[in-house]
Amino acid sequence: MRAKHLFACFVLTVVLLLATVTPALAEFTDVGESPYKKAINNLAAWEIVGGYADGSFKPDDTLKRAQFAKMAVLTMEYAVSEADTSTFLDTPAVDPANPLYPGAYAAVAAANNIVKGYESGNFGFWDNLTRQQLITVTVRAAGDVLAPPPDGYQGQLNYSDPTHGANIKRAEYNGLLDGIANLATWDTTQEATRGETAELLHALFTMTLRLVGPGGIERLSIADVMGMESSEGFGGYRNSLGNVT
Repeated sequence: MRAKHLFACFVLTVVLLLATVTPALAEFTDVGESPYKKAINNLAAWEIVGGYADGSFKPDDTLKRAQFAKMAVLTMEYAVSEADTSTFLDTPAVDPANPLYPGAYAAVAAANNIVKGYESGNFGFWDNLTRQQLITVTVRAAGDVLAPPPDGYQGQLNYSDPTHGANIKRAEYNGLLDGIANLATWDTTQEATRGETAELLHALFTMTLRLVGPGGIERLSIADVMGMESSEGFGGYRNSLGNVT
């Protein structure tokens, strides 16, 4: 619980600071009542997510695995170029107008071991992303920064899935899911929404933000964060970085 408390304190501080350090951005027309409004607007300001031509974001819509691979790569700031070639069997032909999407983003995400394809060799580019997949990719990206749950830990979710259960448990223990609305009734087997995806990617992004000086923020790489002493997940590494008192 201490790790989650410290993370919540840090996020509150970051949210207050982000109000002054993120670029000015017109809010989407349809996120005013969304519990993920802050995450959506911040990720849009950081050019990790985008909306539609009509000014909407559609936070309750589902999204494709191809879209999520791109968002995850942008969140992690992995370098991506046309030289990154996807080996997934269902990789779409390169679009000259948008040569990096979706193949190059999927290739980079796979090379960094945060996404995997199916046993068939396909990636499932146009399959809808599930909440389980969303959580697993986020946990893989965070790596050993997240503390392992203690024996006997049981949060609000079900951890029985053989592929994703351990990652769901680790995510919940470390507070990655604290921003999810109605978590106790959140069915992880269902498809993820754009708003939920923004919430988890926002949590992942803010993991790497360090408070410096009066009102300043700097971003560390996950590798830098993993190099810090960490004993309590969010709380442990944030304390060692001086992010939380």
